[in-house]
Amino acid sequence: MSLISSIAKPVLAIAAAGSIVLTASGCSAIESLFRKDAWAVTYEITVSGNEPAELTDVTYSGQEKRREPVILYEVGTVKTGPIEGLSDQTGWTQEAMLDVENLASVSATAPDDLSASCRILLDNERVIASGTGEPGGTVLCEAVTPLFDE
Repeated sequence: MSLISSIAKPVLAIAAAGSIVLTASGCSAIESLFRKDAWAVTYEITVSGNEPAELTDVTYSGQEKRREPVILYEVGTVKTGPIEGLSDQTGWTQEAMLDVENLASVSATAPDDLSASCRILLDNERVIASGTGEPGGTVLCEAVTPLFDE
């Protein structure tokens, strides 16, 4: 028996066993690595008027990495600023990532004389939640991130 054939037989046996295991498991481990299962989430809070305003008690949800627990980020106080495409409002935006079927949430309290509105967008285009609060009140938007279309 040559040296090459004595090495090749165990290597081929291991490869064959590996392929049987992957086939039997439906390759679910490999599929999960390539499956779309997380969304790019944009949180947006706006207030009417062109002047910057101060939002308080700002929070939003997100994940550090896929398949990790959802974190509620407590931002606190933020100043609004110009938002592209909105000439009559100022606002605050935040990008986050969330796996499918997790709760997307954003909230903020507006100044006494202004009302705030919120939106949650997927991939910066698909609105999954929106709302408007009372002047000086808290606005809250929440929605469960959907599964991807097959």
